[in-house]
Amino acid sequence: MKFKSHIPKSLLLSRLKLIAVGLLTTLTCLLINPITAHADIVSEVVDAVVAMYNGTSDSNRGGTSHILNGVAYTRTGYLCYLLTKDGSPTGDPAYAFYSPGYNEIAGSRWVCTSRRGHTVSSWTDPAPWNTTPWGNGGSPSYEPDIRDWMLQPIDGAPQAYAFVKDYWGEKAAKSFMSDEYILVLETIMNFQYSVKGGNGGGGLDSAIKDAIYREAYIRVSEYWNNLPRGLIKKSLEARGLESVEELIDQDTLTVVKQAEYRLQLQSQGAGSNRTFTSPPLIGTVPNLITYKNGNTVFDSYTNKVAPHSEKIKVNEAGFTAYTGTGSGPLSDSEVQSYGVAMLIIHSITVYFNRQKRIIFELKYPRQKFFQKALSK
Repeated sequence: MKFKSHIPKSLLLSRLKLIAVGLLTTLTCLLINPITAHADIVSEVVDAVVAMYNGTSDSNRGGTSHILNGVAYTRTGYLCYLLTKDGSPTGDPAYAFYSPGYNEIAGSRWVCTSRRGHTVSSWTDPAPWNTTPWGNGGSPSYEPDIRDWMLQPIDGAPQAYAFVKDYWGEKAAKSFMSDEYILVLETIMNFQYSVKGGNGGGGLDSAIKDAIYREAYIRVSEYWNNLPRGLIKKSLEARGLESVEELIDQDTLTVVKQAEYRLQLQSQGAGSNRTFTSPPLIGTVPNLITYKNGNTVFDSYTNKVAPHSEKIKVNEAGFTAYTGTGSGPLSDSEVQSYGVAMLIIHSITVYFNRQKRIIFELKYPRQKFFQKALSK
């Protein structure tokens, strides 16, 4: 059955004319300036750029920095290195791995040294366990997720073995598998100390401006390069330009101007105007607190969240376990002294604690004594 309209023809024609005029007007707007007319792309790009450098973008899984260049749970990572069982360096290098959604503060300075003297000055790769040290707002701790990832078997060995082999080589991996070496992870954070008042936090430094320009250029380029050629040609004619590069440059400047303005307002708004007291820093928690100079603005993370999120459980390899009760903040000296904001991974421990009963039941199927003892 054919659909039959119940609208009088004269009225229907009038409505069709209005729709046609509306479509023509919309098309004309798109052809003249598609980047501002199509879903308000300028606003979208500005939002993305501002979010990227204020620690609040969706790509960070919602990580929020309430203070400009402050702590965001995704602005973290891990310093990884090998030690012998007694805690001596093996002579192998350390590597830094960043958390998923990591967004580095422009112009950051590396001050990253391990508790055993390893120094790194750049990121190596994203963390293969694909999790942050803790969740948004400081909880929960994802230490169990990291340990579970290390436990996962690959070709008859724990995934931790494959990780060590990939980055430190087969010889180191064999020493790790025999428990001659241990793997140490220290939490890395990226933020900039600041205090309320003054105008140091009210201006955008050149490094941030450069970073905003790069991000805006990339996003605007992606937008224009994905448009049909016919639409680009019409836009060039409407603006009196000769190439898509000119369109990109023109719109990039528009986005940069708006992004800088909005980020400037955020840094100055509602009593949040701040003066920076350090450069943007990338380091382990003990590294970062040496730059405090009495500034306690991020103590809730450096002295509480990070230390309680990852910490060793027993004294080993020259590290001392923190035995305090509760989840209150640690003093600066306690953060420096105890094995907090760090993990130690043993290949034999993480693997055989999970697999020993199966292994020994296969090897000694009739020796119930061994099965009972090892399953405890």
